[in-house]
Amino acid sequence: MNEFKDIRDELGLTQEQFAEKLGVIAASVYSWEKGIKAPRKPRIREMRALLDEHHRVILANAERHADRIVQPLSPSEEIENAAKMRDKGILTEEEFARFKAALLGQMERDGERKP
Repeated sequence: MNEFKDIRDELGLTQEQFAEKLGVIAASVYSWEKGIKAPRKPRIREMRALLDEHHRVILANAERHADRIVQPLSPSEEIENAAKMRDKGILTEEEFARFKAALLGQMERDGERKP
């Protein structure tokens, strides 16, 4: 089960709309839904405050699992992991391209050096 996709689907939102509602970039939502990475606990708590009770319960479950993420990945590592998932057939070429473009776009907006 993917809590983030379930909530987004129940709300009838696109990844972009869900990201805007939560104050993150669409690449973040995409990576959460695909299991590439998970949000940190403080971000999950912020999300819970924005959603109704039903969705807060679902995110509470996700928060319990957030400890599994030991260290955030660099953008280069995120792209590399997504490429491996594409090569294994977990992601389509289109999904990989969308993820990479969103991540690079965010890096550009944040003034970060691209990998």
